[in-house]
Amino acid sequence: MFHNNTELIKKLAIRGIKKDKLRNILIVMVIIISSCLLTFAVLMQNTFAVENRNKLETMQEVIYSDITAESMASLQENPVVEEFLLQKTGKPCEFEDYTIKAAYVEEEKGRMKPFLPFEGTFPLKQNEILLDKSISTLYEKDLNIGDEIEIEWQNSKKEIFIVTALTSYDGASGNDYTVYVSEEYASNGSELKDVKYALAAKISESGSMSKEAFLDVIYKIGEDAGVARKDINPNNRYADSLEVDMMTVSTYITVSLFVFVVSAVVVYTVFYISVVGRTKDLAQLRAMGATRKQIKKIINFEGIFLAMYGVPIGIIIANIIIIIAKPSGVEAKSSVIISLACACVMVLTVLIAIRKPAKLAGKTSPINAGKFINEKFLKSKTKILKRRLTPFNIATMQRKTNTKKVILTSVSLGLTGVVFMLGATFLSSYNVEKNARQSELVYNDIVIGIKENATDSRENGLSEIQQEKPYSEKIIEQIKSIEGVKSVTPLSMTNVYFNFGDGFNAESDISAVNKDDIKAYQKYVEDLDVDYDKMIAENGVIFTEADYYSRRYGEDVKVGDKVTLSWFDGTKEREDEFTIMGMAEYIKTTKLFSDSREDNKIALQSRTFLVAEETLKGMMSEDFSPVSKLLIETENWEKYGEKVTKKVKEVIKSSPNIRVEQSLKDNMEMAESIYESMLVMIIAVLSFLGVFSVINIFNTLITNVLSRKKEFAVMQSVGLSSLQLKKIITYEGLLLGIYNAVITLTLGTLAGYLMVLLFEAQNINYLDYTFPLVWFVGYLIAVLVIPVVISAVAIKVLEKKSMVERLGED
Repeated sequence: MFHNNTELIKKLAIRGIKKDKLRNILIVMVIIISSCLLTFAVLMQNTFAVENRNKLETMQEVIYSDITAESMASLQENPVVEEFLLQKTGKPCEFEDYTIKAAYVEEEKGRMKPFLPFEGTFPLKQNEILLDKSISTLYEKDLNIGDEIEIEWQNSKKEIFIVTALTSYDGASGNDYTVYVSEEYASNGSELKDVKYALAAKISESGSMSKEAFLDVIYKIGEDAGVARKDINPNNRYADSLEVDMMTVSTYITVSLFVFVVSAVVVYTVFYISVVGRTKDLAQLRAMGATRKQIKKIINFEGIFLAMYGVPIGIIIANIIIIIAKPSGVEAKSSVIISLACACVMVLTVLIAIRKPAKLAGKTSPINAGKFINEKFLKSKTKILKRRLTPFNIATMQRKTNTKKVILTSVSLGLTGVVFMLGATFLSSYNVEKNARQSELVYNDIVIGIKENATDSRENGLSEIQQEKPYSEKIIEQIKSIEGVKSVTPLSMTNVYFNFGDGFNAESDISAVNKDDIKAYQKYVEDLDVDYDKMIAENGVIFTEADYYSRRYGEDVKVGDKVTLSWFDGTKEREDEFTIMGMAEYIKTTKLFSDSREDNKIALQSRTFLVAEETLKGMMSEDFSPVSKLLIETENWEKYGEKVTKKVKEVIKSSPNIRVEQSLKDNMEMAESIYESMLVMIIAVLSFLGVFSVINIFNTLITNVLSRKKEFAVMQSVGLSSLQLKKIITYEGLLLGIYNAVITLTLGTLAGYLMVLLFEAQNINYLDYTFPLVWFVGYLIAVLVIPVVISAVAIKVLEKKSMVERLGED
């Protein structure tokens, strides 16, 4: 009888590990890959969090804009304002192919670093300037420190500057340029002297506050300093970082659970097959006096020993990959904590996975010490008393006598197949054009809008530009006459200021609705009960941004409240009081944008305030045109798109205040880049899972063959030919592949379809369910070919010993 000697049990476990090297290599590989995948996934999420935190550390937490000298002094003296920087930003000067604006920001102070690392010295004199290297494209030459450049501002104003510093913004896009000037220029320069300062600040001990408490503090500081609520701009990224991001937590949990389940199933399968194959060895230990508990301990020790090798290697590999791929997001402390946590999870996974096999091993009877045939095989019953003993029938009989092993392997492979189908369905269903056709481009191909700089440079903004009719009838007719143009749809809105009686005006916008428009809104907003005629008679208005207003300004608005609107009617300033008759916070849903062309236009014209058409007409001068954009649809984008875009740009040159704002071509390029990024990520994930599958199949088939060496030898001794033996083993591999394919096809297809429905429920409408036929055929070939190849390897291993040698083995 065995004594309760832990060292003896460890020695027996180590002996078992040394005896079955192939099995142990497979298990260690599974543990390495699982540990690497889990650690990598969590570390990658952590790198984003670290990068975000590091970036936020260098940024302001709030900006107080348009502040007076008195407000500035009050803010600077407030003890809760821990750090601050002064800044100014000029209006963008918009030219045909680019915009440019001047800005002043104090150089790095404390933790706040408003600039990326730059070469040279910070501008001090009025004619000195800091530039991004990307602006060199405007001058058609590389700019260097010390160069003299001429900058043209709006209205052909030109100034000469000396470049004293250059910075580089990786990933800069578009043609929007900001040039940074000196404090002297901010005070006296033409572009900034009349602009009020803004103060960017960090708040003392904000990191320990909740989001709500942080917002209360910054609003109270602004209120005490006399800063209007509309001029207090919290850094939303920083505010959001103060509360738990459930999306990130969900991602951690989902990834961890998936790796946990897949790893546990694969490790469980490997150990289960191993225990079944070691029945005789374990029975011998039982015959020598080992208790069931001691046998379970031996198996548990084997699992722990293997985990001690695999887990550290996997975690080290994951850390090395992260250090190489995302060095800027690596943080030693969090990396160590995550690595230790992942190590604990993986060890727990192994212990849970081997619990059942260890229990099974403990139940091994000493009677099996002299047997080589599985006890289940002896007890198995069948209603079929007569059958042909063909290689295929023998292979299917083996499946029935090892049902649990087959089910375990099939389930573990099926999980991988389901994930494969999810990724493949996403890639196959991703509609590049549909992703590009969002908002204004759902039914249109080109959007013409009024230049931002044109409105910024006018005292009365958009309405003053509209009075000049930038979209003349001549321009619209010229666009309509371009070959390939199917339709030109005008969108109407203009700018207003609103005041709910709280002491300040905020800029916003207004558009008109008719009876049919209100009916369209009511399809999507159930509680929108508005009488159109009453809107006309009582100066009624529908407010569409009550939730935003409440969050932004801290005031609630309800139906029946009064709001004062002020606007420029094309000739003079006007003001009137309106009554809130309806709230339609959700009119800008994806459904409203895409249900029909008519609803799409209504959604695109839906502004903060909606008034009756008759009301808006009475608000403006007789010849005022509220058109703000033109939507152009082509007869065939692929055929006419580029040609129409080029001609449209030529036509609108005659109206200097409008430009091509969006085109389907630009959006398609962006959507394609998203697809390419997703393709790389999904392929990387599937590659990891593919290794799992190959190891699992390899283990199942190889151990299956090696554990039945004597059984096969007996079959050969009674007449089974070598060719028939090869067929049996090959058929068993093929059957495993077929089971995998069936699970993948059924559950994987269902999962993919449900994923698309889930995306649609979240208003992500660029997936059109498409069965991933090409991907599935490729997967099918792989799951059928790989088992056949591995079976061939197993046969080679089996044939290394003669039938006589195998018959004589224990």
